[in-house]
Amino acid sequence: MEKEIQQLITSNQNDLIRWIDKRDKLRNKIRFCHEHKFEEEIRVSQSELKHFEGIIYDYEQFIKDLKNILKPKL
Repeated sequence: MEKEIQQLITSNQNDLIRWIDKRDKLRNKIRFCHEHKFEEEIRVSQSELKHFEGIIYDYEQFIKDLKNILKPKL
């Protein structure tokens, strides 16, 4: 079971990295839109950014919980 949990952690960490990359690209897009005053695109992108940050938070918490399962019981 420990091996399966470790594989799940690794898989979720890889997914987390992809979501963080998407979030960072979206932040860059928002900066660009601010510079060029694309108001509607800013609004849509900020909404999407909140969604991405929620997903990232969920992944981080899930990984943390999995790691706690693997900690030896004292």
